[in-house]
Amino acid sequence: MNNTHLNERQLQRYLNRMCTELEFNKMGKHIHGCTSCRTRLHSLLEMELLLDQMPLLAAPPKLEDRIMKSIYADAGADIGKQAISSVIQKRGAGAVNRYRSELVNGFIAVAATYLFINSGIIGKIISINADSWGADVQNRVAAIESVVTRISIQLLS
Repeated sequence: MNNTHLNERQLQRYLNRMCTELEFNKMGKHIHGCTSCRTRLHSLLEMELLLDQMPLLAAPPKLEDRIMKSIYADAGADIGKQAISSVIQKRGAGAVNRYRSELVNGFIAVAATYLFINSGIIGKIISINADSWGADVQNRVAAIESVVTRISIQLLS
């Protein structure tokens, strides 16, 4: 760290002890040997002390009332926009319902695919070599395939 100087953020973290113990020790060693960083740290410390001495300003009178009126005015405008958009939605409700059902079916298909892949069923089916295991294994693979097909059809219909 002796080659590179600490930036303002690192100095501020060092000053507020908002860094790990290892970082704090490294920064402390660097600051001990670097006059430039030590001077900048000292100026940050002076600024912190000056800010601590400044009095807190009170909010202007009736600021809360003005903020609440603004919020109510914005909420009233939003309610008007929602009423207009609901009229527009009623006109195209058939198309929206059709797209909604297609979207739901698509999400169900994605979820089923995710479950099959995540549970490892597809991996087990792919890894089975039916030729070398005989007729019993082929029957089990066929049964698993039919179960997967039935579940997929039920979820997608």
